[in-house]
Amino acid sequence: MTDINIEKMTLKLPAGFEHRAESISALIARQLGEASFSTSHDVPHIRLPVLKVSHSDSDRAIARQVSSGLVRQLENRHKGNFSTQPSGVNNVECK
Repeated sequence: MTDINIEKMTLKLPAGFEHRAESISALIARQLGEASFSTSHDVPHIRLPVLKVSHSDSDRAIARQVSSGLVRQLENRHKGNFSTQPSGVNNVECK
């Protein structure tokens, strides 16, 4: 299993999610820690596209969207299908 080290992650959540941010962040970290990668990655910045979420989505489901998106982009970048943008911000919007 490959280690993952994230120095800083900024997660922008819509209004009404403030009390859920800590739980969502912890779940993202846990899910990324359980992820397996085909190779090591050294990426200074990565940005996910805006994710659509609903207030009825569980914290776990929201975290899964973010962590899956990060893993997918890292793997695509390794295959040469993606170039990261220097932002480091993950955007989440309500639908």
